[in-house]
Amino acid sequence: MDLLLLANLLSFYEQQRVFADAGDRLRPYNLEGPLWVFVGSVVNRPENAADKSDILTVARFLHRALSQPEWAVAGIQCILEHASGLTDAAGRDIFADRFDYLHITGQTASAIYADILNRIMHASGSSGLCMSRLRGNDAELGLKAAGSDHYFGVIYIGDATAFRQLVEQQGAGIAIEDDAFTDSLFDRINETGKDIPPVQGSDWRQKVYGGLEFVAGVQYGPA
Repeated sequence: MDLLLLANLLSFYEQQRVFADAGDRLRPYNLEGPLWVFVGSVVNRPENAADKSDILTVARFLHRALSQPEWAVAGIQCILEHASGLTDAAGRDIFADRFDYLHITGQTASAIYADILNRIMHASGSSGLCMSRLRGNDAELGLKAAGSDHYFGVIYIGDATAFRQLVEQQGAGIAIEDDAFTDSLFDRINETGKDIPPVQGSDWRQKVYGGLEFVAGVQYGPA
């Protein structure tokens, strides 16, 4: 699952690169930066449950991507070299026809990972995931790299306190803190020109979706 999520992150990064490199050419079309959206069906069930928490799966992946640079770089390289070990019915790597723009840039896997940390997660180096309860808000948890003051994402759910307790029990190293100064991150999503957390969006933004078992018995990889 983590390799599929890494490919999903790579797809989001590719869209961010295209958007940034295109620059002002996209402004006449009233486009804003891409968003990264995860849709799940299960929130607060433990890791050993039959239907474990989709959101916890994503949070633990983000922590791994931030804290294990060797794994992330090796995974990115395997994906770009069509050596992921994940194949379709014809035996072809499922990423064989993906990431054309990244191939054109000629970046190494290490350079791509470093740029993902900087461009998407606002981190200068590998660290880990920090989850913050926002001021007066029990529906949102802010996400940032440990040691960073800049949020890169937001979890928007009905009972953030219960999920925070689940993370405390099974988060496998995810740091948790209280933020007494930051208001809603979700409300900033449609503010033009802002650094918007990659979770939800409006219809005028390009989105990268990651669906996790939101149809019973079916798992979805990168969109």
